Amino acid sequence: MSRAASPGLFATPPPPAAIEISSARVNAVALSSHGSVTITGHSIEPLPAGLVTPALNAINVHDQSALAGAIFRPRQQSTKPEDVQQSVSIAASDRVVIYGQFQATGNWIFGDSKAGSLHKVLAVCEGKLVTVLNLKIDDNIITRDSGGVVTSAPYNGKALFQYRAGLPTETYFSGLASFFPEWTSAHR
Repeated sequence: MSRAASPGLFATPPPPAAIEISSARVNAVALSSHGSVTITGHSIEPLPAGLVTPALNAINVHDQSALAGAIFRPRQQSTKPEDVQQSVSIAASDRVVIYGQFQATGNWIFGDSKAGSLHKVLAVCEGKLVTVLNLKIDDNIITRDSGGVVTSAPYNGKALFQYRAGLPTETYFSGLASFFPEWTSAHR
């Protein structure tokens, strides 16, 4: 009788880091794999124009010292995974009730793209919101005009951010229905 080897016995462990070098920047990601792979740090280092050029059969790194300096330059402390919030699309999720002040993202309840624009609806919590202190995109506090169009850099005019406070009198997002007919007044 022979015993089968465990599936992970000959598997190659994931690398502790990944580096991408493009003509414009170096992207680096640090990984940890204790049961599942987790991003533990990241860095983006811009490169001067002409330092790296795409080529299959020619020299494409024109200053090896400068590129090595960009890759190995000391970094400031990167964002810790527990400081990052992400919204994810899942089939069913817990209902969240917020008491007091809390920084929250939401669960995707709708997401689709049309004409090059992403449209996303998040359910942040159940019940009524008394006030919203800040709205953020990519950890940047944003400002909006009265219609919800973002007016702060780097998203100025490129994003629309609307929310409902959870009142019984509030309506659905009619602007979304103009792009997606399946989003109806039943989705308030």
